[in-house]
Amino acid sequence: MNATVGDGSEPETATAAARAVDDGYPAVKVKVGARSLSADLDRLSAVRARCPNVELRADANGAWDRETAADALSGFADHDVAFVEQPLPSAELAGHAALREAHVGVALDEGLLEHGIDAVIDADAADVVVCKPMVLGGVDLARDVAVRAREAGLGAVVTTTVDGALARAGAVHLAASLPSLPACGLATGERLATDLRDAVAPVADGAAAVPQGKGNVPPR
Repeated sequence: MNATVGDGSEPETATAAARAVDDGYPAVKVKVGARSLSADLDRLSAVRARCPNVELRADANGAWDRETAADALSGFADHDVAFVEQPLPSAELAGHAALREAHVGVALDEGLLEHGIDAVIDADAADVVVCKPMVLGGVDLARDVAVRAREAGLGAVVTTTVDGALARAGAVHLAASLPSLPACGLATGERLATDLRDAVAPVADGAAAVPQGKGNVPPR
């Protein structure tokens, strides 16, 4: 699993990332784009200083224009960021393709939903696609997208939309069905005040346990 660190001050971001690493997460995704680019660069620099070995990712949620995104990816390369998720608005397929000249990967989330995997591949617009079963129409359709992406040489990660236990379990099954998958964004159950079920696909030491037996989740 990857841990997700929300927008926060420089020390808050670094502390949250360090806590995730201590909890066993091999990758940390930091939300960016809500602050100035210089502030986000300082935040990522602080994370890298505290967590020198973690795989570092960023998620801009389409916050930047092309010039800012290009500057961001150039600066993020200095902190060994693996990829930036949705640096531009979802409509910007050509813009995302141009950003791939940087030394930081480009991942599409909302852009994948808007345009579809074939258009993303044809436009050469991404290094990684973010596959959310509840957004793409279910586990089977999300798996088709992930397989198509990997056949085309793109990476694929599976994440949730902060789903309840049953949908999270389905996403975990999906991730487990794809060999050699990078760390996925499925450790979101703690963000819910209440849930439909407890102890379904529990996360410990940065990994999720895949539900066993018949059906999506174990019986009560």
